Amino acid sequence: MLEVKAKPFVHAISQLASMSTLIRTLNEHKPEMPTVKIDKRGAKQFDAFLKPFIESCGPMGAKISSKAAERIVQMLKDKSLNYVELGMKFETLAQTFRDELESSRLFALNVRTADYFALATETFGADVIANFPDTEYDLEEAGKCLATARNTATVFHLMRALEVTLQFLCKKLNIPNTQRVWGFLLSDLNQKIEAMPKGEEKSRWAAASSYLWQIKEVWRNETMHPKQTYTDEEARDVFEASRVFIRHAAKLV
Repeated sequence: MLEVKAKPFVHAISQLASMSTLIRTLNEHKPEMPTVKIDKRGAKQFDAFLKPFIESCGPMGAKISSKAAERIVQMLKDKSLNYVELGMKFETLAQTFRDELESSRLFALNVRTADYFALATETFGADVIANFPDTEYDLEEAGKCLATARNTATVFHLMRALEVTLQFLCKKLNIPNTQRVWGFLLSDLNQKIEAMPKGEEKSRWAAASSYLWQIKEVWRNETMHPKQTYTDEEARDVFEASRVFIRHAAKLV
C-alpha cells in the first residue's frame, strides 16, 4: 500500500494553480512576452514551481506527471520554450495529473488511530523488538490494521505476537514443549513463579503472568472463535493491553 500524506497532494495542486496563474498574468499584462523565448531568469522562476511539484508527485505515485514536469524543466534549461508553449505544456501537465488521480483511490486515516500506522519500534519500543525480534512483523501489522480499521485482523496479529512472547518467557524459565496451547504454558509458568523466592523478581514475573491470563480470558479465547469480530474500541483495548504486557515482558529478559 502506498502511503500518501495530505501535504504533498495539496502542494502539487497549489503549484499547478500558481504556474497557470503566472502564465495568465504575463499574457494579460505583457502582450509582447508570449512569443519570447524564456531566458535563464524566467526558467529559474518556473523551475522554482516545478521542482516542488515533481517532489510532490512521488508520494502519490503520479509517475507520468512527474516525467512530464521533468521534461518541461529540461526544455526550460535548453531555452526552447516561449510563454505560449509553456502555457500549453502546463495545461497538458494539469490534465495528465488529473487523469492520474482519477485512477487512484485515496484514503485518510482516522486521527484517533493514525499514530498506530508506524514501525513496531515506534508503537511498542525498541527494547521490545530487540528482545522479541520474532514479534516485529505482527506488532507492526497490528498497528497498521488498527489504524485502517481492520479490527479483527489487529487482534489476530497481536495474539500471534503474544504467543511468541509467552513461548520466549517459558524458555527463559526452562519450561519444555513451548509449542503447547496457552493454558498449559501459563499453568507451568505460574508453577515456576510460585517456586521463586519472594522478592522483586517474583513480583515482576507474577505481574507478567497476570497480564497474560487477563488477555487470554478476555480476548484470546474469543478470538479463536470463527465468528468473533471486534469494534474499533475493542481492538484498541486489546492493543493497549498487549502493549502493556509486552513492554513489561521485555524487562524480564
